[in-house]
Amino acid sequence: MTEAWTPSSNDCVTARSASALGGPAPYWTSWTYEPGGLRDTQSEHKATSDTTMRAR
Repeated sequence: MTEAWTPSSNDCVTARSASALGGPAPYWTSWTYEPGGLRDTQSEHKATSDTTMRAR
């Protein structure tokens, strides 16, 4: 899995954007992985900005 989000349209095919988030606890999280399968980064996307954290 590389992304998870809660679109206000309730249709996950909708293009991902911070303005399209919805629901009681809106979120949009993205992950990247190293070649061996370990998580490399996690990004939290919000209406005001994105925050990316390295796993190590």
